[in-house]
Amino acid sequence: MLHNCARSTGPAPGGGFEGDIILQTDFRGVANIGQATRWTSGQVPYDWSAVTGSYHTQLKHPKTNISIIYCCFHPFIDKKDRDSIKAAMDQIVRDTSVNNKACVGFRPKTAADKNFITIRYGTGCSAANWSGSKFVTLQKNGCFSKGTIMHELIHVLGFWHEHTSPDRDAYVSINYGNIAASNTHNFNKRTTGQTENLGLGYDYSSLMHYGSTAFSTNGKPTIVVKKAGATIGQRGGLSATDVKKIRKYYGCK
Repeated sequence: MLHNCARSTGPAPGGGFEGDIILQTDFRGVANIGQATRWTSGQVPYDWSAVTGSYHTQLKHPKTNISIIYCCFHPFIDKKDRDSIKAAMDQIVRDTSVNNKACVGFRPKTAADKNFITIRYGTGCSAANWSGSKFVTLQKNGCFSKGTIMHELIHVLGFWHEHTSPDRDAYVSINYGNIAASNTHNFNKRTTGQTENLGLGYDYSSLMHYGSTAFSTNGKPTIVVKKAGATIGQRGGLSATDVKKIRKYYGCK
Protein backbone atom coordinates (compact mmCIF):
# COMPACT_ATOMS: atom_id res chain seq x y z
CA MET A 1 0.00 0.00 0.00
CA LEU A 2 3.10 2.11 -0.66
CA HIS A 3 5.06 4.88 1.19
CA ASN A 4 8.27 6.31 2.72
CA CYS A 5 11.40 5.33 4.71
CA ALA A 6 13.52 7.68 6.85
CA ARG A 7 12.14 9.10 10.02
CA SER A 8 9.24 7.79 12.02
CA THR A 9 6.21 10.03 11.76
CA GLY A 10 2.49 10.19 12.16
CA PRO A 11 -0.01 11.15 9.48
CA ALA A 12 0.08 14.54 7.90
CA PRO A 13 -2.84 16.46 9.44
CA GLY A 14 -5.36 17.30 6.78
CA GLY A 15 -8.83 16.77 8.16
CA GLY A 16 -9.78 14.29 5.49
CA PHE A 17 -10.50 10.59 5.32
CA GLU A 18 -7.53 8.69 6.83
CA GLY A 19 -6.13 12.02 8.01
CA ASP A 20 -4.71 13.25 4.72
CA ILE A 21 -6.92 11.76 2.01
CA ILE A 22 -9.82 13.82 0.68
CA LEU A 23 -12.14 11.06 -0.42
CA GLN A 24 -14.54 10.67 -3.30
CA THR A 25 -16.34 7.50 -4.33
CA ASP A 26 -13.82 6.52 -6.99
CA PHE A 27 -10.77 6.95 -4.78
CA ARG A 28 -9.72 3.48 -3.78
CA GLY A 29 -6.69 2.08 -2.16
CA VAL A 30 -3.24 0.72 -2.44
CA ALA A 31 -3.48 -0.18 -5.08
CA ASN A 32 -6.93 0.78 -6.24
CA ILE A 33 -9.15 -1.80 -7.87
CA GLY A 34 -10.04 -0.79 -11.40
CA GLN A 35 -8.86 2.19 -13.41
CA ALA A 36 -10.54 5.15 -11.71
CA THR A 37 -7.40 6.46 -10.05
CA ARG A 38 -4.82 5.26 -12.56
CA TRP A 39 -3.46 8.17 -14.55
CA THR A 40 -3.38 7.83 -18.30
CA SER A 41 0.12 6.94 -19.45
CA GLY A 42 1.23 7.40 -15.82
CA GLN A 43 1.35 11.16 -16.35
CA VAL A 44 -0.13 13.58 -13.84
CA PRO A 45 -0.96 17.05 -15.17
CA TYR A 46 -0.68 19.73 -12.48
CA ASP A 47 -1.58 23.37 -12.03
CA TRP A 48 -1.35 26.18 -9.50
CA SER A 49 -4.85 27.31 -8.56
CA ALA A 50 -6.01 30.89 -9.11
CA VAL A 51 -7.31 30.75 -5.56
CA THR A 52 -5.65 29.23 -2.51
CA GLY A 53 -5.05 25.76 -3.84
CA SER A 54 -4.57 23.99 -7.16
CA TYR A 55 -5.92 21.11 -9.25
CA HIS A 56 -4.75 18.16 -11.47
CA THR A 57 -5.80 15.33 -13.82
CA GLN A 58 -4.68 11.87 -15.03
CA LEU A 59 -4.75 10.43 -18.55
CA LYS A 60 -2.98 7.80 -20.66
CA HIS A 61 -1.17 8.81 -23.80
CA PRO A 62 -3.06 7.22 -26.73
CA LYS A 63 0.14 6.03 -28.42
CA THR A 64 2.64 5.31 -25.63
CA ASN A 65 0.03 4.28 -23.04
CA ILE A 66 2.20 6.02 -20.45
CA SER A 67 0.22 7.39 -17.51
CA ILE A 68 0.49 11.15 -17.15
CA ILE A 69 -0.69 13.27 -14.23
CA TYR A 70 -1.50 16.85 -15.08
CA CYS A 71 -1.17 19.38 -12.29
CA CYS A 72 -1.15 23.03 -11.46
CA PHE A 73 0.42 25.24 -8.75
CA HIS A 74 -1.30 28.08 -6.91
CA PRO A 75 0.02 31.33 -8.36
CA PHE A 76 0.93 32.47 -4.86
CA ILE A 77 3.02 29.43 -3.99
CA ASP A 78 6.49 30.91 -3.77
CA LYS A 79 9.44 29.75 -5.84
CA LYS A 80 11.14 27.95 -2.95
CA ASP A 81 8.06 25.82 -2.29
CA ARG A 82 7.46 25.18 -5.98
CA ASP A 83 11.04 24.00 -6.28
CA SER A 84 10.46 21.65 -3.31
CA ILE A 85 7.37 20.20 -4.96
CA LYS A 86 9.13 19.76 -8.28
CA ALA A 87 12.06 18.07 -6.51
CA ALA A 88 9.64 15.59 -4.91
CA MET A 89 8.02 14.91 -8.29
CA ASP A 90 11.43 14.39 -9.90
CA GLN A 91 12.43 11.99 -7.12
CA ILE A 92 9.36 9.83 -7.71
CA VAL A 93 10.07 9.79 -11.44
CA ARG A 94 13.72 8.80 -10.92
CA ASP A 95 12.96 6.15 -8.32
CA THR A 96 10.27 4.43 -10.39
CA SER A 97 11.95 4.62 -13.82
CA VAL A 98 12.79 1.34 -15.53
CA ASN A 99 15.94 1.17 -17.67
CA ASN A 100 16.06 4.97 -17.75
CA LYS A 101 12.48 5.13 -19.04
CA ALA A 102 9.95 7.01 -16.91
CA CYS A 103 7.12 4.93 -15.48
CA VAL A 104 5.08 7.84 -14.13
CA GLY A 105 5.50 11.57 -14.53
CA PHE A 106 4.22 15.03 -13.68
CA ARG A 107 3.81 17.89 -16.12
CA PRO A 108 2.10 21.29 -16.24
CA LYS A 109 -1.49 20.98 -17.41
CA THR A 110 -2.69 22.31 -20.72
CA ALA A 111 -6.07 23.70 -21.77
CA ALA A 112 -6.93 20.28 -23.18
CA ASP A 113 -6.49 18.47 -19.86
CA LYS A 114 -9.81 17.62 -18.21
CA ASN A 115 -8.24 15.66 -15.36
CA PHE A 116 -5.40 17.19 -13.40
CA ILE A 117 -4.24 18.06 -9.89
CA THR A 118 -4.15 21.50 -8.37
CA ILE A 119 -1.47 22.23 -5.80
CA ARG A 120 -2.34 24.79 -3.18
CA TYR A 121 -1.47 26.18 0.21
CA GLY A 122 -3.91 25.30 2.96
CA THR A 123 -4.30 23.80 6.41
CA GLY A 124 -2.48 20.53 6.93
CA CYS A 125 -1.15 18.15 4.28
CA SER A 126 -3.70 16.28 2.16
CA ALA A 127 -4.43 14.90 -1.28
CA ALA A 128 -7.60 14.23 -3.23
CA ASN A 129 -8.00 11.92 -6.18
CA TRP A 130 -11.17 11.78 -8.20
CA SER A 131 -12.40 12.50 -11.69
CA GLY A 132 -11.81 16.07 -12.78
CA SER A 133 -10.13 18.38 -10.27
CA LYS A 134 -7.84 16.83 -7.69
CA PHE A 135 -6.22 18.81 -4.92
CA VAL A 136 -2.91 18.55 -3.11
CA THR A 137 -2.98 20.86 -0.11
CA LEU A 138 0.28 21.71 1.65
CA GLN A 139 0.57 23.88 4.72
CA LYS A 140 3.23 26.56 4.36
CA ASN A 141 5.08 25.58 7.51
CA GLY A 142 5.10 21.83 8.05
CA CYS A 143 4.31 20.08 4.78
CA PHE A 144 7.29 20.85 2.58
CA SER A 145 9.80 18.14 3.42
CA LYS A 146 10.48 16.02 0.35
CA GLY A 147 9.12 12.86 1.97
CA THR A 148 5.85 14.51 3.01
CA ILE A 149 5.26 15.91 -0.47
CA MET A 150 6.07 12.53 -2.01
CA HIS A 151 3.62 10.86 0.39
CA GLU A 152 0.77 13.08 -0.82
CA LEU A 153 1.72 12.59 -4.47
CA ILE A 154 1.66 8.81 -4.02
CA HIS A 155 -1.95 9.17 -2.83
CA VAL A 156 -2.60 11.04 -6.09
CA LEU A 157 -1.12 8.11 -8.00
CA GLY A 158 -3.78 5.88 -6.45
CA PHE A 159 -2.49 4.42 -3.20
CA TRP A 160 -3.99 4.11 0.31
CA HIS A 161 -2.09 4.12 3.57
CA GLU A 162 -0.28 0.83 4.15
CA HIS A 163 -1.84 0.16 7.56
CA THR A 164 -5.31 -0.02 5.98
CA SER A 165 -4.40 -3.09 3.92
CA PRO A 166 -6.98 -5.89 4.29
CA ASP A 167 -4.29 -8.19 5.72
CA ARG A 168 -2.83 -5.67 8.18
CA ASP A 169 -3.94 -7.59 11.32
CA ALA A 170 -1.28 -10.20 10.57
CA TYR A 171 1.39 -7.50 10.74
CA VAL A 172 0.27 -4.80 13.18
CA SER A 173 -2.10 -4.34 16.10
CA ILE A 174 -4.18 -1.17 16.56
CA ASN A 175 -4.50 0.20 20.10
CA TYR A 176 -7.89 1.86 19.89
CA GLY A 177 -7.68 2.80 23.57
CA ASN A 178 -5.06 5.40 22.63
CA ILE A 179 -7.12 6.88 19.79
CA ALA A 180 -9.95 9.42 20.14
CA ALA A 181 -13.28 8.05 18.94
CA SER A 182 -13.43 10.81 16.32
CA ASN A 183 -10.22 9.52 14.74
CA THR A 184 -10.79 5.75 14.72
CA HIS A 185 -11.95 5.89 11.09
CA ASN A 186 -8.33 6.63 10.15
CA PHE A 187 -7.54 3.03 11.08
CA ASN A 188 -10.33 1.29 9.17
CA LYS A 189 -9.18 -1.55 6.95
CA ARG A 190 -9.95 -1.51 3.25
CA THR A 191 -11.77 -4.48 1.76
CA THR A 192 -10.36 -6.76 -0.92
CA GLY A 193 -12.98 -5.22 -3.22
CA GLN A 194 -11.43 -1.79 -2.71
CA THR A 195 -7.73 -2.52 -2.83
CA GLU A 196 -5.04 -5.10 -3.47
CA ASN A 197 -1.37 -5.42 -2.58
CA LEU A 198 -0.44 -6.35 -6.13
CA GLY A 199 1.03 -9.61 -4.88
CA LEU A 200 3.89 -7.78 -3.17
CA GLY A 201 2.86 -8.11 0.47
CA TYR A 202 2.70 -5.83 3.49
CA ASP A 203 5.45 -3.23 3.73
CA TYR A 204 6.50 -1.89 7.14
CA SER A 205 9.02 0.38 5.39
CA SER A 206 6.48 1.98 3.07
CA LEU A 207 6.42 5.74 2.74
CA MET A 208 2.67 5.33 3.09
CA HIS A 209 2.71 3.69 6.53
CA TYR A 210 1.56 5.64 9.58
CA GLY A 211 4.02 6.05 12.44
CA SER A 212 3.60 4.17 15.71
CA THR A 213 1.90 7.07 17.56
CA ALA A 214 -0.31 8.37 14.75
CA PHE A 215 -3.44 10.06 16.17
CA SER A 216 -2.40 9.15 19.72
CA THR A 217 -4.27 10.97 22.48
CA ASN A 218 -1.60 10.30 25.09
CA GLY A 219 1.70 9.80 23.31
CA LYS A 220 1.43 6.03 23.60
CA PRO A 221 1.51 3.73 20.55
CA THR A 222 -1.56 3.43 18.36
CA ILE A 223 0.10 0.94 16.00
CA VAL A 224 2.27 -1.91 17.28
CA VAL A 225 4.28 -4.02 14.84
CA LYS A 226 4.17 -7.80 15.14
CA LYS A 227 7.59 -8.31 13.59
CA ALA A 228 10.49 -7.82 15.99
CA GLY A 229 12.66 -4.91 14.98
CA ALA A 230 10.34 -3.56 12.30
CA THR A 231 9.98 0.22 12.17
CA ILE A 232 7.12 2.17 10.63
CA GLY A 233 6.34 5.73 9.57
CA GLN A 234 9.46 6.73 7.70
CA ARG A 235 9.24 9.76 5.43
CA GLY A 236 12.67 9.53 3.84
CA GLY A 237 11.54 8.25 0.47
CA LEU A 238 9.97 5.37 -1.40
CA SER A 239 10.74 1.91 -0.08
CA ALA A 240 11.88 -0.81 -2.46
CA THR A 241 8.39 -2.33 -2.29
CA ASP A 242 6.76 1.07 -2.88
CA VAL A 243 8.73 1.29 -6.11
CA LYS A 244 7.72 -2.22 -7.18
CA LYS A 245 4.04 -1.52 -6.49
CA ILE A 246 4.00 1.71 -8.47
CA ARG A 247 5.73 0.05 -11.40
CA LYS A 248 3.34 -2.90 -11.32
CA TYR A 249 0.25 -0.72 -10.93
CA TYR A 250 1.24 1.32 -13.97
CA GLY A 251 2.44 -1.66 -15.99
CA CYS A 252 6.08 -0.60 -16.20
CA LYS A 253 8.64 -3.30 -16.99
